Amino acid sequence: DANANANAAHADASPPARPLDDSSADTLLAMLQSLPIGPSKYSHVLPDLVETSNNLASVSCDDDEATVLCSSRSSVAPALESMRERIRSVATLAGARADASDAYP
Repeated sequence: DANANANAAHADASPPARPLDDSSADTLLAMLQSLPIGPSKYSHVLPDLVETSNNLASVSCDDDEATVLCSSRSSVAPALESMRERIRSVATLAGARADASDAYP
């Protein structure tokens, strides 16, 4: 349902432990700012149709690492692979590892 609402609640009143040191936090922020986010190409055939895009879905941190989840889509397989390669390149430059799951339609 396009009109569905999502709600979240957080019951923990204590401040979270800081999982990243300053240098790691700076690197993570630089990586996030460097990721391709949003539409990167529109269809030449159908006006206003996004052909290829990437969404920054979530960022989570635990005791020793940060996990960044992106959702990339494209109606053109080589364009999707190009987007994934851009993401891998940004991750590599930040000293991170990028893992790709199977593509979804």
